[in-house]
This record gives sequence, C-alpha cells and structure tokens, in this order.
Amino acid sequence: MIPFKGTIGFRQYLKDKPHSWGVKVFTRAGISGIVYDIEIYTGKGAVEISGLGQGTDVVLRLVENLPRFMNFKLFFDNFYTGIDLIHKLRVEYGIESCGTIRNNRMRGAVLDTDANMKKKGRGSVDFRFERHSEVSVVKWYDNKPVHLASSYCAVTPIDKCQRWDGTTRKYVEVDRPRIVRDYNKSMGGVDLADMFLELYRTDIRSKKWLIDRNPLDIVDTINVIKGIQIAGIVNRRRISLNVGLGRPSFS
Repeated sequence: MIPFKGTIGFRQYLKDKPHSWGVKVFTRAGISGIVYDIEIYTGKGAVEISGLGQGTDVVLRLVENLPRFMNFKLFFDNFYTGIDLIHKLRVEYGIESCGTIRNNRMRGAVLDTDANMKKKGRGSVDFRFERHSEVSVVKWYDNKPVHLASSYCAVTPIDKCQRWDGTTRKYVEVDRPRIVRDYNKSMGGVDLADMFLELYRTDIRSKKWLIDRNPLDIVDTINVIKGIQIAGIVNRRRISLNVGLGRPSFS
C-alpha cells in the first residue's frame, strides 16, 4: 500500500493495513525482500485474462515476464490460491506453486474434521490429491487448522518444529508436513519489502508524483538490501529480518 489520503480515483481503504488509506500495489518479491515486479490496482475495470477471478489474473500478470519452464517456485496467500491457478501455473508456465487456501476453493475435498484433528493433537495432518490437476491439498492442525495447496509438495517428509504451548508455558515439538515448512521458509518477501519501503519511503503529498516515486523507492530499498548482503550482515539466501513473517493464515 502506498500511503495517500488525497483525492484519487483508485484510492483504497484497507482497515488491517498499517496505512489504511492509499494506493493498493500487488507485488512479486523474492524471500530476500527484493521486488521484481509490481502492479498498481486501479479498480475493478481491469481486463480479465483467465476468467478465474481477480487473484488469479494478478498472479498471471506478475509472472508474465518470467522465463517459462525454468523450475521457478511461487508462494502466495489465500487471497490468490486456487486449484485452477496452481494447475495453470504448472502446465502453461512451468512454475511450481504453493499457498494457503480457503475452504470454499478446495473443490469439495473431504478432509478430517476439526474436532477429530483436535483430539489427535497438534501436528495431526490429512491430505487429498486431485489427479486431474495434480494438486495436493493438505490440512494441518496446530492451534487451529491450516489448509494449504501445492503442485509439487504435500505431507512427506515430516519434520519437527517448535511451537509455544500455552498450557505448559514452554515450547514443544510438533510434527510439521513439508508443505508447511516450505511455505514458512519462502513466504515473507513481500512483507520484508514493505518494511524496507516504509523505512526509506519518500514523503510525497502530491498525486502528480505518487505513482512515479514508488519505483524509485523500490530501487532505493534494493540497494539497501544488496549493501547489507555484501557487508555480510546476512546471507544471500535469506535475510534474518524476515524470520517469523508469512506464517500460514488460519482462514
């Protein structure tokens, strides 16, 4: 979100954002926080390219410039995730993908109930695989159920993760399927990019330069990230500042 309270036709209000008023920006970023592509949301009048909804169209436009069938992996949250999108990315773009998914987008996949999984305890898991789309849907129970879908991973191999237990007031080991591990490891790049943009954003009050200035701010943050990497403060694979970002949502 580009903060802006002035008058502009596509200004948005999102109450859960740090800046509720502004211009909405869809972003493709790496786990280091480097931004590779953006799309300014200008309203519902955007031309549909897939017929599968706004979230799918945004993802397809943001990956349009990527070389195809180069084994890229893409991660997104439940605003975008759908079985058709994951299948399309794999078949037409050669991109594997993974994301949290909403209950009403799972094509009726019948998974274990919340009550049964709660009885089994934290770390319990169930999954289904759709052969036509070659997409796996996984339900993992931590404190609450989490649903994820992917074209390249599912449950195995299972590892252990540390989770806080409110009853014993200490960390306990919980079984974690691969899809959750990969999602937690790879999500958070956009959040990290937003954090850097907030630190180095140019204060512009005029709408004349509002959109033009944002790419320059992004370039500034990329220079900062590269400087940090070169200085050896963090490694090139993952900036330590994004630990804890991009956890699976519970919706």
